[in-house]
Amino acid sequence: MTPLMWVAINNANAEIITALVSAGADVNAKNKDGKTVLKFAEDNKSENKSEIMALLREAVSGDIEVVPQGRDDNEE
Repeated sequence: MTPLMWVAINNANAEIITALVSAGADVNAKNKDGKTVLKFAEDNKSENKSEIMALLREAVSGDIEVVPQGRDDNEE
C-alpha cells in the first residue's frame, strides 16, 4: 500500500492528497490485489468522499501539476 492509498482510505484529507500527488505520488499504482488509489477512495466512508474522488480523478487525468522534488517553484 502506498502512502497515497493509505490516505485515500484512512484519512481522506484533500490537502494531504494534493501534496502527495504534487510531489509525484503514482496515482495509477496498484497494490498486490490490483486495487488502485481510486478504488481505495471509493471504499472510504468519510463525509468528503466525493471531494476526494474528484480530486483523484483530476490527478489520474493529469490535471494536477507535479512539482519535481527539490525544485523551487520560483526558480526560472
